Amino acid sequence: MALRVMTIGMALLSIGACGLVDSGDPPSIAGRYDLVAVNGTVLPCCAQVDSTGTRVTFVGGSLTLEEASPEPFAATPAGWMPESCVHGIPNGAHVDTSGVVTLPDGTQYRLPKCTELHHAAYAMVITRRYEDAEGGSQTVSDTSAGTYAWSDGEAGHPTLVSLLNAGMVGGFAISERGVELAVHRANFGRAPALTPSDPEYQFFRPAS
Repeated sequence: MALRVMTIGMALLSIGACGLVDSGDPPSIAGRYDLVAVNGTVLPCCAQVDSTGTRVTFVGGSLTLEEASPEPFAATPAGWMPESCVHGIPNGAHVDTSGVVTLPDGTQYRLPKCTELHHAAYAMVITRRYEDAEGGSQTVSDTSAGTYAWSDGEAGHPTLVSLLNAGMVGGFAISERGVELAVHRANFGRAPALTPSDPEYQFFRPAS
């Protein structure tokens, strides 16, 4: 995972480059995080005028993760995924869009969805301010909720978190300051465009 560095106030945020700090306690990334930056720019940021002439600005947000045990991830053509969500298919079999596998002899079975295999909840809130051409303004918060999985970087793998229902993945780092975490849409075969429509969200949870 590439190194991304940005400055938040006087703090240096480095996502995906640092390992876990060994405090003797089992690692955990659970807790409530604040959205501190989008695409490497501190909030409020990334204003864009849409087709109606409305100016849209990221102004806040949060991410809440329930406690969950880490698990191995596997590299796939679609990016890193929890190993429990990666399934082998026998030669000659085919899979339809609903996940039903049909074997050469006609036998069928359904692959479990990744969200069905994980039960630790997340809730992500992204807040934007909308300012129209007539001077009106309103703030709208959008929420994504579901389940997530994460890897603590064992066996040389990167430290990762995947928000399964949102289709977002990214890296994190634990330090004495707290936990720094960045997620973006899991685009097939490419990095995020780092635009308001395809952003990377950077969250921070201070150490307790």
